[in-house]
Amino acid sequence: MFDEQSFALLKDSQGKLIYGKGPFTRSPEPLDEGISFYLNDFALTSDTPWLIPSEFEYLDSNKLSNLTPSNVKGFEWSNPSVELFTEQFHKIEESMRFNGLLKTVPVTVSSSKLDDLDLIFPEIVKRGINTAGPSHFYAYRESKLGFAGLSPEILFEINNNKLRTMALAGTAHENNFDDFLNDKKEHIEHQIVVESLRRRLSEFGPILESQRKTINLGGIIHFLTEFEVELTNVNSISYILKQIHPTPAIGTVPRNENTLKSLSHFRNQANSPPMFAAPFGVKVNDNFISYIMIRGLFFEDDTISLPSGCGITENSVLKSEWDELALKRQWVKDTFGLNL
Repeated sequence: MFDEQSFALLKDSQGKLIYGKGPFTRSPEPLDEGISFYLNDFALTSDTPWLIPSEFEYLDSNKLSNLTPSNVKGFEWSNPSVELFTEQFHKIEESMRFNGLLKTVPVTVSSSKLDDLDLIFPEIVKRGINTAGPSHFYAYRESKLGFAGLSPEILFEINNNKLRTMALAGTAHENNFDDFLNDKKEHIEHQIVVESLRRRLSEFGPILESQRKTINLGGIIHFLTEFEVELTNVNSISYILKQIHPTPAIGTVPRNENTLKSLSHFRNQANSPPMFAAPFGVKVNDNFISYIMIRGLFFEDDTISLPSGCGITENSVLKSEWDELALKRQWVKDTFGLNL
């Protein structure tokens, strides 16, 4: 099944795993009834982001648990440029001092050449499906282009006229739990994300906001605040998505033309895959859920890319951010068995 040249795979808002088979019909709007996948790049440049599958099925997770992935070998990972990241870090510091920037999320990328995508991609999908934990598996392939990952972050979901989303910001290794709880930078970063997201959601209806909590996602810990909005206006999913994405957890605060242009420049300098941290979702009748494509692998032709991002605020320390980027990449390698 997972050796198809064209398919999409992720969980719907009810937690059911949906497999959509290509070829896909691209559309500017989703179907009123039935299955429509949403796929766009980080900058939301596609005018036809909705993908209508030729056919689909719900997969039985019990049967999938019997899949045994083979080890994936032969990667020779390049190291991201610490010189480039250092240069970007100092430019961001300057923008915070003089231009009112509060937060942004630059990206670093490690990459490797691929021997045979047809052999490697199915094994990565099998391993991702069978990974325990609260993260959400996602995968997509269209010939020589594709991605697969385990996202800890829902962009938003709509179910029974309620919109749910989250602020997931602040990161550390689980071994540093006590230091994390008292780290001023991590608290400030999370609060910036919470306040910005709260402002963006206010146009859609009354907001319920949870207390901040700490969540462990397979050895990496984060601060988490959850939001629920009672939708009072009729807005299309595409409109809501453009108002929320990029969230302050993966984008900029404030979010405006200049800050987004600067972030795009940093991503291009680092050769970030266009889909990294972009939304990927599925609409089933009136319900919708989308995930932010982080903690993943991105394929194009004979290259596999492993990007990671970090939230920089005025309290950030260069070495700590560099270590956080490495921590996230290592988690992906370990989870998908790519260190052999």
